Amino acid sequence: MRQNVRQEKLVFWALLVIGLFGPAFIEAAPLHPTRALEPGRWASQAGFSFFNTSANFDTQWGSFERLPDSNSYQNYLFDYRGQYELNQFWALKTYLGLAVAESFDGIYSRSNSSLTEVGLGTSLAWFISRFQVFPEFWFYYPLNRVDPLTDAVLTGEGAMTLDTNLWLRWDLANWLQPFARIGWSYRDEGRSSLLHWDLGTHLYLNHWIYRLQLQGYNSTTDDAYLLNPEFRDNVTTAVNGGSFRFFSINPSLLEFQAKVDYALSPEVFVGVGGAYTLDGQNSAQGYTLFVTAAVDVQLGKVAKPQPQRERRRQEVERFRVDTRDYDEQLFRERPSPEVEEQMRREERLRQQRRRQLEEQRRRLQRPTQPSDEEIDQLLQETEERLR
Repeated sequence: MRQNVRQEKLVFWALLVIGLFGPAFIEAAPLHPTRALEPGRWASQAGFSFFNTSANFDTQWGSFERLPDSNSYQNYLFDYRGQYELNQFWALKTYLGLAVAESFDGIYSRSNSSLTEVGLGTSLAWFISRFQVFPEFWFYYPLNRVDPLTDAVLTGEGAMTLDTNLWLRWDLANWLQPFARIGWSYRDEGRSSLLHWDLGTHLYLNHWIYRLQLQGYNSTTDDAYLLNPEFRDNVTTAVNGGSFRFFSINPSLLEFQAKVDYALSPEVFVGVGGAYTLDGQNSAQGYTLFVTAAVDVQLGKVAKPQPQRERRRQEVERFRVDTRDYDEQLFRERPSPEVEEQMRREERLRQQRRRQLEEQRRRLQRPTQPSDEEIDQLLQETEERLR
């Protein structure tokens, strides 16, 4: 038992070290709810995650209890997420999950696999200066309900869920984008409603995207079997090895998550990450490891979106000064009074000389023969100019 505790602590500290000192990242986290929308883009992501637990958090925050008789529970989840972005303000989303679960109750090992749920959602995008707001709505329908008499290990929650979320992204810098979420989930079949929250940040550098995140949820309404918890406890004890991963009463959870994504190209991403449960109530204590692969496809006759840095570079290259109504005199430096006086004298001399030349031209154009005095005067003026 102490060895298991030591291993889980090592997993947590490894995730924390990766988060603090791992490589940092690019321009848009693949399929994250706070990613800017591009008209005509279809974004797809396939993921695989592994969750392992051998303890439950108690009804009070700050303590957990080991499962009896070395019991354990593992869950392997394969999921697909798709998102079609109609324009820069609206997107449609879809989800499908397939899970394989295993449990051990000290005597028997159980395993089960099934499609867990299908989801349809939509999100909007609003822009407020450096902030972007993303309202998000989801409807999840379970493909397998929980039978109180079942002998198969549970692969999912088995409840219909309506989610409403409000995401906020702050473009603090080109390489740093903090984000936050507040959300609420309604679950049928007498389950408690949940208040979700997230607080994290994305870091960007070249082809790398890094995410650090704290996330959690709290029950805001009471479970229908709050006064008769044996109804749910009997099921989890019989098939889940006693784990509260699913089907528990009034669960709450606090979890740390870290993820690294690498962009193989502007449209293809691969990622790896993990999560560790820090605290909770009536929920499973354990860790999660996951990998993802995401692809963006541009549909329709829509121009291929360009990275923000590339768009800015092209805008600078296309910049030209419009000089059609440009008056250069407005931008010339005003000369000193001495220079202005010299310029005025030169202008008066030029005007005087112009008048003299005009007078000479008129004289030369006279039909009568000029007099000797006029000829001598012209010769004299010519000689002076030649000097």
